[in-house]
Amino acid sequence: MYAKFNDPDADIDALVLNMAVSAAGLNLQGACTEGIILMEGWNRPLTFQAFGRIWRIGNKWLVTFVMLRVPGTYYDVLEDKANRKYAEQLRNECIMPKHFSSVLLQRLFAYELISQYFGLPFNRFIWVLLPPNHIRDYNIKGMKRAGQFLTMVLFKLLRMHPEGGFRDDCEESQAAIQAASEVEKYIVKAAMYFAENPHVEINLDADNAIKKYAELGQDYGHAKAAF
Repeated sequence: MYAKFNDPDADIDALVLNMAVSAAGLNLQGACTEGIILMEGWNRPLTFQAFGRIWRIGNKWLVTFVMLRVPGTYYDVLEDKANRKYAEQLRNECIMPKHFSSVLLQRLFAYELISQYFGLPFNRFIWVLLPPNHIRDYNIKGMKRAGQFLTMVLFKLLRMHPEGGFRDDCEESQAAIQAASEVEKYIVKAAMYFAENPHVEINLDADNAIKKYAELGQDYGHAKAAF
């Protein structure tokens, strides 16, 4: 069946597979460039393995994957658990900018990599900083806005890195170290502000912007940083 599916002249247009038994060991790039994932793997590396059935050496065409999800369902919980495990793996594997010395900033960086890998609309680290009270809260407007705020904060810190690079021998600028310290101290309360005010424009150009947003945020009892 697999050999026939890989034949461009065959009359098979689609192949339905179970990720649990087909995420590894199959080469389907012969005549396939599009994949649809209906159920995510229980961890991110398993999903990457599924991508690799088509996106691999020998495929000469652009590969597209679509991941179908239903917000406000167990899909969100499953993704949250998978992200937490994979973020820790990335945090230990990646070369971080030196001013990302805290666990908080390293996890923020790792979660943004996950966002870029999977084309997510906001940084899921917000689910760690402000744990949802209910399954319907994972993708509400405030959560999305606060997650977008995290992405903007991270990019601002990365631009402050000397020469915009990640070389281990770079000297850290005092401004970058100070900005990282400010983020670590105020980011949770600032994120709370945008969670409750999703329509407010995010502007990080002003001095001490994150501190000012934090002062506007309220200290909700359910919100906590899990580090």
